[in-house]
Amino acid sequence: MFQDFSSIAADNLSLKDLGLPKISLWNSDITLRSSVGYRDNPTLSSTTNAQNNPFWSTGGDVIIFRLPTGGWQFNTFASFNYLSYVGLGNTSEVSSEKLGMWMAQLAKDLGDGWKSGVGLSAMYQDQVVDTSVTQTNGSSISEIVGESVAARWFVRKDFRPYWTEWDLQTTRQWLAAPLDSSWQPGTRLAAGRNYGYGSELSLAYQWSYVAFDTREQVTADGYSDPGTHLCFQSQATELTWRHGWDAKKHWQTLTKAGLNWNQDNGVGYFDFWQYQISEQLKYHADTWEISASSGYHYFDFPVQAVSQTDLAKRRKTSVSAALYGEKKLGKHCKIFCNFAYEESHSNTSYDTYGTSTTSLGVEYHF
Repeated sequence: MFQDFSSIAADNLSLKDLGLPKISLWNSDITLRSSVGYRDNPTLSSTTNAQNNPFWSTGGDVIIFRLPTGGWQFNTFASFNYLSYVGLGNTSEVSSEKLGMWMAQLAKDLGDGWKSGVGLSAMYQDQVVDTSVTQTNGSSISEIVGESVAARWFVRKDFRPYWTEWDLQTTRQWLAAPLDSSWQPGTRLAAGRNYGYGSELSLAYQWSYVAFDTREQVTADGYSDPGTHLCFQSQATELTWRHGWDAKKHWQTLTKAGLNWNQDNGVGYFDFWQYQISEQLKYHADTWEISASSGYHYFDFPVQAVSQTDLAKRRKTSVSAALYGEKKLGKHCKIFCNFAYEESHSNTSYDTYGTSTTSLGVEYHF
């Protein structure tokens, strides 16, 4: 028989008085990890003499959450990762990479399937990434160094098995030169259906606006237009299918397909269509987890030409693949290995590169 704990509270009795374990409303989860590995072409160079270097990495995650009470829910998450290339000093283009992020969310259950909440997040980034899609023709890489802060408000309605969600968000990004800081407001509308063994099918539309602090518009031949102010407007649609293939959730797949249309407020030099699709297959057992993933991105630029002497319109294709495996060693420790590959093909010589990363590490959870 179930006991009525409300009557117990009225009689000034506690769980301890009954010999039951005390339930803490606040809970935390902490993870520390370290790994070693090897990465070829860490600067995403398009030349044949690209650097190839071993590295070591360390990082951790912290999750703090409060059990729901009175319809209120709160959780916060922080993560940091530091990667250092062995044998690369201050004279190298890149000797280390850093990524730190924090996010928190407070939500309220409003009843009748309605839920609303606010979120706040921050990120510090010092990494080498491909920025050629939104940067002036002539370079495929940039070392992004900077911080960003984002705020979000959302409202969600569940009418099982369906749901819908709408949110408003804005991001302020501070980036070191040659990149430019910006404001990025936007909104997102999504709807989906839950079914089967933790499966879900959803469709989302997102609109965002990017207003740069100092960047100028670019003419059709790739030169800055003095006295102008560059802005982007982006519209994206994504279909997501998450499917569990068995009751114990040993096998899961995640399929995504999306379309993105970016427009600038000038002659359209930075206009592009982006088509993307990705797939992930995951197998999870008691002490094992193995996953494989792949992705495909195609960019079509209707205005931007390859160069001033080659007037063919620019095109870019990016493909990626990854393999990941982990093995638990007891309750708190596990080892993991990872392989990731990415390559870019384009009709511009500077925008063609390949890079791969292999790593082996250990993670401690407490």
